[in-house]
Amino acid sequence: MKPTRLDNLTAARFVAAMLVVFHHATSVLQDPNIITHAWLRSFFNNGYVGVTFFFILSGFVISASSFNQLQTPHIRNVLDFLARRLIRVVPVWLLLSLPLIFPAIEARPIPVSLYEFLSFTQAWSADVNVSYGYLAVAWTLSCEMFFYAMFPLAAFVIGRLRQRFRYTDAAVVSLAILVPFCGYLLFVYSPTLASLSLMDPNGPHRWLYRNPAMRFSEFLLGIGLFLYFERYRARSRQTYSPWIWPGVLLVSASALLLLMANLSMNTFSLAFAYIIPFGLIVFSLAAMEVGDTPIAVNAPLLLLLGEASYSLYLVHHHYGLPLFTPAFGAEKPLAGLVWGIVLVLALSVGIYMLIEKPMRTLLTGWLERIGLRPRERSVGAV
Repeated sequence: MKPTRLDNLTAARFVAAMLVVFHHATSVLQDPNIITHAWLRSFFNNGYVGVTFFFILSGFVISASSFNQLQTPHIRNVLDFLARRLIRVVPVWLLLSLPLIFPAIEARPIPVSLYEFLSFTQAWSADVNVSYGYLAVAWTLSCEMFFYAMFPLAAFVIGRLRQRFRYTDAAVVSLAILVPFCGYLLFVYSPTLASLSLMDPNGPHRWLYRNPAMRFSEFLLGIGLFLYFERYRARSRQTYSPWIWPGVLLVSASALLLLMANLSMNTFSLAFAYIIPFGLIVFSLAAMEVGDTPIAVNAPLLLLLGEASYSLYLVHHHYGLPLFTPAFGAEKPLAGLVWGIVLVLALSVGIYMLIEKPMRTLLTGWLERIGLRPRERSVGAV
C-alpha cells in the first residue's frame, strides 16, 4: 500500500475530541436553566462516545502504517512498532501527569494506584476511582497500551488467516461487532449481572466500557475496516460512484446524532450502540479520499486542530476547562464556556507545536541512532 495521508480522518479526530470536551463541561451543558432542551443535554452528555471513535480509528490507522510490517514475526519489527507508539503517547502524558502524581510520590507508602497509573494498567481495576485516578482521561491510554501489546499478535494471526481464507476481513469485522453485542446480552439476560448497578465494581461500566479487553473489539473493528479499505482502494478506479461514501457518511452521522440525542447512559449505550455508526464513519471518510474524484478536507486550521487532538484530549479535563471557564463565566456561564473552549484549543495547539511534535522528532532521532527505525508511513495524524 502506497503512503497516503487521509486528512478526513485527521479532521474527524478534532470533532471526536470535542465530543469528549462537551461531555466534561457538565456544569454548563447539563444545567437545564442554560440548556433547556433535554435532547441537547443528552447529546452533550453522550460525548463520551468520542472514545469509541478514537479506538476504532486507532485500529484503522495503525493497521495502515504497520500491519504489513508485523505480519512477519520478527522482534525488530515489534520493537520498531512499540517505539513509534510510545514516542507519540508518553511525552505529553508524562508532562501533564507530573503535577498530579507528585503528592502520591511523596507519600509513604506510595499508593498502589500510582504504580497502576504509571504502568498504564489502571483501567483494569474494579475501582473506578483507580481507573480515573490522577489524570482521569488517561484511562483510555491504559486501553491503548493493551491494544499496542496485542497488535503484533493480531497482525500475525490475521495475516496468516488471509493467506488461507478469502473472507478473513469479513470475519474480523463480524467478530469485532459480535463480542460487544454478546457482552450487552450477557448483562441484560443474566439474572446476576442484570441486577448490578451501572457503576457497581463488577457492573457494566467496568466490564463493558472501561475494560481494555472488551474495548479491544473496537480496535479490532478498525483493523477489519482497514482490510476492507485495502481491498476497496485496489478497486476504486472501477465503476464506483463518487457520492456513495458521502451518502454513507451522512446516514451514519445522522444515526449517531439521533442516538446521542435520545439514549441515556445504559448497558446498551456503553457496550454496543455506537460501534456500527462510528465504524461506517471511519470507513466512509477514508474511502472518500481514494479514487479518481477524491473528496478531502482542505482546511489547514481544522487539520492542525486534528493533529493537536491528543493534546486537547489530555489537557482539557484537569487543566483547560477548570482553569478558563470560571474566569469568563461568572455571570454568563455559556459565554464563559465558549471562551474557555477557545483558550483550551489554543493551549492544546501550543502543547502540540512546542512539546508533542518536537519531542516526537527528538526521540525519533535518538531511537534511530541506537539502531531502531521508528519511521512509519503516514495515514493521517495518529
